[in-house]
Amino acid sequence: MRRGGKTGGEVVERILGRTVTPRLPTSTERDELRDILADAKNEKPLQNYLARHPSFFTRFLPPGSRMTTYDRPRLGSEHIPDFLASVQNSQGLHWAGVELESPTVRALKRSGDMTAALGHSIGQVSDWRKWLRDNIAYARSELKLTGISGDARVWIVIGRRTQMNEKQVKRYESLKQLNVEILSFDRLLDV
Repeated sequence: MRRGGKTGGEVVERILGRTVTPRLPTSTERDELRDILADAKNEKPLQNYLARHPSFFTRFLPPGSRMTTYDRPRLGSEHIPDFLASVQNSQGLHWAGVELESPTVRALKRSGDMTAALGHSIGQVSDWRKWLRDNIAYARSELKLTGISGDARVWIVIGRRTQMNEKQVKRYESLKQLNVEILSFDRLLDV
């Protein structure tokens, strides 16, 4: 299902519930994303590209025969994750959420403390996870997000790859305990 939306005067094609066979991105797709990333001032062009090329999410999900991605699905009237993705395999459906931030900001300060951008993303994730827990029956039946859970794995994609000091590495590890993984946009390009 497709739905048009406007952001900043442009019409954006939104792809809702796109089902594809999981595969890794091609070298051409990686080159295109690299070019977009080099010029991007915020996450919007990356959101649009990733919506059309969900193969970038494949290696972060468990193996499966079918992957479905949801571009900016509405959870109630106030929560809109950038993406939800599910993969179907013999163990059932496995869900993950993706929250994008700008490629031009850092996730962590040198001290290991979160930047405001990362704190904002974690707050958004917390809000939509709470909404899912409080409205799980509605999400599964009315929104057709079969098998989704408020505890689904989440990736926050923010900034570019930089060398991390020991404090930053420890902070990233502590966030994994919340079922949140922080990725740089460069991780999407890794083979």
